[in-house]
Amino acid sequence: MALTIETTDNRPESVSFAFGRVWYAGVNSTRWASTLFFSQVMTDINRAGKCYQDADPTSSEINSLIDSDGGTVKIPGIGKVLGMIHLSQTLIVISDNGVWSITGGSEGFTPISYFVSRVTKVGCISKRSIVEVEDTVIYAANDGIFQVGVVEGSKQISAVNISEPKIDTFYNDIARVSLINSVSVYDNKEKVYSLYYGAKNALTNSINLRMKSNSWYPYSFVTS
Repeated sequence: MALTIETTDNRPESVSFAFGRVWYAGVNSTRWASTLFFSQVMTDINRAGKCYQDADPTSSEINSLIDSDGGTVKIPGIGKVLGMIHLSQTLIVISDNGVWSITGGSEGFTPISYFVSRVTKVGCISKRSIVEVEDTVIYAANDGIFQVGVVEGSKQISAVNISEPKIDTFYNDIARVSLINSVSVYDNKEKVYSLYYGAKNALTNSINLRMKSNSWYPYSFVTS
């Protein structure tokens, strides 16, 4: 019996590296929208695109999954995946419909030993607003700026609205179209997080968080 071959011209929106594998997500297709693909363990570059098991699943002799195999993770209702970041033995998956975490079992991630958890239902409004800050991930949402990280003293992942309550009113007054165009930047030397926003290709305003003092301040660029 011949295998059915499915093809699509759409490419993954997000690519990441986690658990020794390449991860792909965000294929704009009804069939694959809620599917994350992971490659076989990267012992060489040729495995980067092999998101399937090594053995022939139809073989009557050797057909079992092994720990280094590639495969897929399906997350119903995930929406459009905008970014993935490997953080503290966890793959953080950020979409327009919320944030999920993927972790391995006691022996690490394998195709048959992993856990998927929803961190928050608050989705991301701009793909370019996702940025890694120290040991956390920050992104812009409709109603605030959210920071995702490991809860101190545990392995649990949580999401916190860091713009609330200090700049909550200021943030909510920003036009939604400006937030859709927003871009996050982190200055590792100065320890300052910045969210630039405005018209497309004209991000003339920013709100900035100085991490050391936990203080926010706005900034506007003179376009003339």
